[in-house]
Amino acid sequence: MACDSATCGSSSCGSQEACCAPQKKPTGSQLVFCVKCKEGVVARVVANQSEPMCLGCLHASLLSKFKTAINNHSLVTPSDNVLLAFSGGPASRVALEFLREIRSKAQSDKDASRDHRSGLTVFGLGVVFVNEATVLQVSSADAQLVEDKISSIVCTGSPRLETLHIARLEDVFKNELSQRLRALLESVQDMTGREDLIEYLRMQVLQQVAKEHGYTKLVLGLCTTRIAARVLAATAKGQGYSLPADIQYLDSRWPVPVVLPLRDCVTRELVLHCHVANLDTVFIRNLSTMADRSSSINNLAHTFVTSLQEENASREYTIARTAAKLMPFSFNYSECPSTYLANRRRKDLLATNITPMNNKEMSSSSGSEVLCPVCSSPLDMLDYCNSDTDRVSLEENGRHIDEEDLEYCGGSDRGIHSFTHQSIAFQTVFCASCRFQILPDVHTKGIQTYELLPGSMRERAQKQFKDKYSWMRHQIEDLLIEEDGAESQT
Repeated sequence: MACDSATCGSSSCGSQEACCAPQKKPTGSQLVFCVKCKEGVVARVVANQSEPMCLGCLHASLLSKFKTAINNHSLVTPSDNVLLAFSGGPASRVALEFLREIRSKAQSDKDASRDHRSGLTVFGLGVVFVNEATVLQVSSADAQLVEDKISSIVCTGSPRLETLHIARLEDVFKNELSQRLRALLESVQDMTGREDLIEYLRMQVLQQVAKEHGYTKLVLGLCTTRIAARVLAATAKGQGYSLPADIQYLDSRWPVPVVLPLRDCVTRELVLHCHVANLDTVFIRNLSTMADRSSSINNLAHTFVTSLQEENASREYTIARTAAKLMPFSFNYSECPSTYLANRRRKDLLATNITPMNNKEMSSSSGSEVLCPVCSSPLDMLDYCNSDTDRVSLEENGRHIDEEDLEYCGGSDRGIHSFTHQSIAFQTVFCASCRFQILPDVHTKGIQTYELLPGSMRERAQKQFKDKYSWMRHQIEDLLIEEDGAESQT
C-alpha cells in the first residue's frame, strides 16, 4: 500500500506503510479548524483517531503522550543515563527529538535555578545504531553509507550533541567473524524464527553497548502499531503466557531496563510529525521488508493490522489496550506491589507444587521468573517443571540422568553437546516458540543451531538445565534408595 505520488515526500512510502503525508489544505466551505487550539487555525492533519489538528497541536499531543508515559511510570529520572536504540525510522526519530526537547528544558531550568538549587541534575543521553548489513550480505560501502546517514541525523540539530555508538549484529559473538552469524541464520529454516532470532540478537547487542558504557535505561521506539502487530503474532506463535512481558512501559528483566515511552503513539501520527517537522529519516532494508508479506507470521500480522487501521483508525488502540489487561510480570513494575507478588507467587506454587526454597533455587535474575535462554521470555512454570518430554526422551534412549550428566551440564561445551546428542531433554529449558521455530530438530539442525548460538545464551541454557534436574532430584529424594543401603540388601 505504498504511495504512488511523486510529490508525496513522506519517508515511509515504499516501506509497506500506508501513505501518511498530509493532503492539500482544503478551501472554501471545506475548511476544517483545529479542535485543540480554538483559535480558528486551519487543521492540517487528523490525529487521535478523529480529531482535526494544526501542526503545532499535533506536536503538543505527541509530546504530551511521551511525557505522560515517562512521568507516570518513572521511565526516565534526572539521575539516569539514557541510551536510545536508533533505527532511522519515524518512531526512533521522534523519540530522539522529544528526548532532546525534554533534556534541553531540564538544562534550562537547571541553569536558571543554579544559585538556588545547585543539586539539580539532567539525565544523560546517548544513541546506538545496530548495523545488520551482515544479515543482508550487502557490501561494506553500502553499510558505511547507512552509517554515515545515521551519523548525519544524530550529530545535527542539537546544541548538545549526543554520543553515537555504532554496533554490528555480529558483535554479539565477541571477537568472532561474521561467518558465524550467517551460519546461525542459515541453520534456522523457518522465516519467522529467523526474524525473531535477529531481534533477540539485536537486543543482546544493545544490552552489551548499554552495559559497557554505563547506561541505566534503554529506550526503544516501540509504538502502538507495532505492539498491536506483536500481540497478534505472539498469539499465533504460542507465546501467550509471555506476551504481557513485551508490551509494558517498563521491562527490567534485562541488565539495563528497557522502556517504551512511545507506547501510546501510532505509526501514522509519528510519520505525519516527521513529515511536517522536516525530521530526516532513513529507510533501511531488513529481512522483513525484503521478504514477501506472507512469508512469516510477523509480516502477516503487520499487514493485517495495517488493513484494520485503514478501515477503522481505533483498531490498533483496541488491540493494544486489550492485551494490556493481561497480568504483567514482576519485572514490569518499577516498584512491584506486594499484593501482586503474593498472588503471582501463590499461583506458581499451587500450579507446580514447588516449595519456596526450591523456587528460589530455580529463579533467575528477574525475581521468581525463569526465562528462555534465547528470547528471554518468561516460562510457564507448570509446563517447565511438569513436562513429560524428559521422561519420554530418556526412556527412548534407555538411560537415566546421573551425576555425570549434571557435571557435563555445568561444565564444558563438549559435555553438554555430548548429552544433547543422546537426549532431547535439554530442549525443555527453551520456550515452545524457540523450540519449534529456531531449534526445530535436536538430532540434526537443532544441535548445529545450538552450537552456533552466542556464548551468553549457551551458558544460560546450561545453568537452567542443571538447575532443573537438581530441582527434580530434590523433589523425589525421599523416594530414592541410597547406594549403600541397596548393596547391603543384596
